[in-house]
Amino acid sequence: MTDTCIDIAALAQQTAPTGTLMTVTAFDASRLSKQIRSTLGGGTFVSIPANGVTLDGCIYITQPASSPYCWMRVLDADSVLNPEMFGAVGDGVANDYPALKSLFRYASAIATVQTPQKMVLEGRYRLADIDANTPFAPLDAPGFSTISGDGQLYLDSDKTTLTMVAFVNKTDFSFSGLTLSRKGTDPTRLWSKQATALFIDGGQRFRLYDLDLFMHTDAISIKQSESFEVYRNKCHELGEEGIAVRGSRRWVLRDNEIYHHNGDGILLKTSSTPSFDGKILNNRLYDGIGSPNTAQGHRGGGITLNDENGGSTTFFQNLLVQGNSLTSLSYGIAFTNIEDWEVTDNFVDGVDRFGIIVDSELSNNPQKNPIRRSKCVGNTVRNTVQNGISFTTLTDIKVEYALIANNQVDTCGTSPVAEYPGISATGATVTGNRVLNCKIGLSASGCVTSGNVFEGSTFINAGSGSNYIKLAAGGSFVGNRVTDTNQGHIRLSNPGNFVFADNIVQLNSSFAGLYFIGTDYGPNTVIGKNVFDTAFVPVTKFEIGASSIRRIQMDASAYGRREFRYDSQMPTDIDARPGDEVYNFRAVPGVARKYSCVTGGANPEWVGGDFVDLIVTSTAQDITLTAGASLDIDAQLAAVLPTFVANGVKFNQNPKRVKSTVCVTEAGTVTFTLTNPTASTITLPALQLTTRCNSGT
Repeated sequence: MTDTCIDIAALAQQTAPTGTLMTVTAFDASRLSKQIRSTLGGGTFVSIPANGVTLDGCIYITQPASSPYCWMRVLDADSVLNPEMFGAVGDGVANDYPALKSLFRYASAIATVQTPQKMVLEGRYRLADIDANTPFAPLDAPGFSTISGDGQLYLDSDKTTLTMVAFVNKTDFSFSGLTLSRKGTDPTRLWSKQATALFIDGGQRFRLYDLDLFMHTDAISIKQSESFEVYRNKCHELGEEGIAVRGSRRWVLRDNEIYHHNGDGILLKTSSTPSFDGKILNNRLYDGIGSPNTAQGHRGGGITLNDENGGSTTFFQNLLVQGNSLTSLSYGIAFTNIEDWEVTDNFVDGVDRFGIIVDSELSNNPQKNPIRRSKCVGNTVRNTVQNGISFTTLTDIKVEYALIANNQVDTCGTSPVAEYPGISATGATVTGNRVLNCKIGLSASGCVTSGNVFEGSTFINAGSGSNYIKLAAGGSFVGNRVTDTNQGHIRLSNPGNFVFADNIVQLNSSFAGLYFIGTDYGPNTVIGKNVFDTAFVPVTKFEIGASSIRRIQMDASAYGRREFRYDSQMPTDIDARPGDEVYNFRAVPGVARKYSCVTGGANPEWVGGDFVDLIVTSTAQDITLTAGASLDIDAQLAAVLPTFVANGVKFNQNPKRVKSTVCVTEAGTVTFTLTNPTASTITLPALQLTTRCNSGT
């Protein structure tokens, strides 16, 4: 039979032989009227020999001094520990720091991979200094444990250097469902401090989820760890980072909500440690906060990898950033010192600086490590003050093998004091993007650019500085559509070996359509097969010198001359302008293949050229011309019309100074007239004469 005891203090007054069971109602009976949860500290105890047992007043309870026994709390493999077993009140008023400390110490002592410990925290636990000699120190949480519950940990301290809970060199644990907060209402006071909620160093195989972390410097800080997952947490009211991961491997951050922060939302660092295989998936970051006195006046940002404060000797390798939403922040997504990474299907809107970029700040990458094998695919970036998407080599930090594809960039580069592109790239493949309402749609150097749509610059003044599309240093610009009803134009600057082809360009600029500057225009610069509809009628403006112009392979469309096609009848329904050409794709012998417009307007005037000639040849005959004599020779060809003209005479032999003329004298007849201007007789045996006949219009 099991006896009953009111609380732990009363239990300590009971003497019983070994094996006796005692049910304890509460840890402290004085709390029964104060707490709904007061009975959690009770439980079943058994009397055991006291020899060799360390009495702790929680798990092991003394018996009166005359007894050789003590009481031991009965726990089996399925037992769940809680702070109330160790004296916690959980009312948010009492100082439960000693109880939490004892709970974690006990769990650390007994937890193993074979016998992991479960702990449930359901109260409101106030943590504070015990006394002047025993200040609060970070709670050293155990490995091989599951710590959960809907309870709250509240740090009642004005110190800004305190971590609340730490897992140091621990493995196989989870921490979930809890709220961690601390004293104060202004998170910006914690900027550049060390007030961390949850710190993991050297952790392996752990999970952090369903936590609510607020009023800290960093909510979650992880370093030198591997094989972990952080998900469904709320991190807010923060002096700096929501989640920071430093020098870690094989991890996932997903479905977290980070807001009202004054630092980076998610911060990565390599810290000169092998760092690889990370995934940042479906997180929501929004409404960063700031102060004029913190973070250079910037509010909280998005997702970044940087290695300031000395840089790093290692790369981050293999990172996926997918499906995240980043709104109302200082910036969106920025990475440096990385290779094999993909940023895909993210939504970035309303940021004070850039959307998605390669970070070229030397302070974040002083070793100038290159950024390689990047993919920026399927993202939506809009309403940025600076660059929308930028994968550009700058400050000797090379960006290599980048793909920028199928993104939508809308209303980016809105700064009134500087010019930032919707997309900027170096040596990248830029394809399938739609760029709308950006001051500069594209700035590309050495890029393969195809299948993009650029629509709507914000330049209101035409001139050399209104460069809507900037192309330089080789590559290609093929199959794109550029439309602007404002005053932007396309600038080519020293493109070198470059192809600009098969584009549709509609521009309203009165300054230029294509604007060429610089000196590097080699023989492999090709401008052709484009469709231009530009207010600047000549289309192209050159500031490169005649020798450079001569080296460019350029078709007539780049000079404002359009080409049209017609079927037998001259077209009358086009708005022709001088220099336009129409081609008859069903030209018959004697008719012109093309006509050039010499007078435009409603009644254009055309001049024919490139005729399909009729060749008319006389029969062979012996000709003798005396001095000063003339002779007519008729040649027949039924296809010759009386309105045709004959062009030139070809002899089948040396004409010996005989002069010749030719004309169409009637339908089907061409007459050659020969005259001997010399004082001697000239003989031309078996003479044949040939001419070309066409409509001549």
